[in-house]
Amino acid sequence: MKNLIATLLLCSISTVNAQEVNDYKYIHIPEKFSGFEQDQYQLNNRLRYLLTQKKYEVLPSDKSTWPQEVTQTPCSVLNTDILKVKSFLNNKLEVVFTDCSQNNIETFEGTSKIKEFDKGYQEALKLALMKLKTQNAKTSIPMTKLEQSKKEVNKVATPEPKSADVTISNLLTDGSKNYQKIDLQNGGFMLMSENGNQVIAKFETTSKTGVYRVVVTNGNSNYSSVGYSNENSIAYEVLENNVWKEVKLTAK
Repeated sequence: MKNLIATLLLCSISTVNAQEVNDYKYIHIPEKFSGFEQDQYQLNNRLRYLLTQKKYEVLPSDKSTWPQEVTQTPCSVLNTDILKVKSFLNNKLEVVFTDCSQNNIETFEGTSKIKEFDKGYQEALKLALMKLKTQNAKTSIPMTKLEQSKKEVNKVATPEPKSADVTISNLLTDGSKNYQKIDLQNGGFMLMSENGNQVIAKFETTSKTGVYRVVVTNGNSNYSSVGYSNENSIAYEVLENNVWKEVKLTAK
């Protein structure tokens, strides 16, 4: 009973004056959005990237991996969804953010004139989130109030935050171009262009340490490849003019 009271009390504290998305630190992305198939048009990864660019900490669907700070104050997390909006000759969507009580906090709309679905919806998502403010949460739980709460609920332990499930690493280079490496919570990572506008490749873990299944983006299509990593570099194979070529990346 005391644990329940503590959770409810801390939730109420963490959501005081939280009326905009940027008042929250944590955002949960589901495996599948209401308006699209699972990871359709790479919208899941794209949304994750855009949110981390604005300093939000993105949480996966598996709640067992959430930081203790969040599990003890679930109302400090916003849920997000992407809805498809009918629009003649345009690709249009809405990004909806709701709180733990399913109240709509903010909705952002984006429209792209690009006819191709993948590029069109990706651009619409980017345009929608251009209106989203950078994360500006002061703290998930004000410390002065937390100390009072501890006394009232028999000294609720102060949670120890874990590292974010998604992080943007330093720039990598192949000697001529620079890339962003985005670490994912499942152990894989994405390689993005330096300005973050294009997914270059997605690395998925395998049963063998340091070996990855790689999906390389090639214009409007993708193809499968293989990649490797060690302490000093990342390498993967690309197909150029029907010839396989190794690309080696090191920290810039």
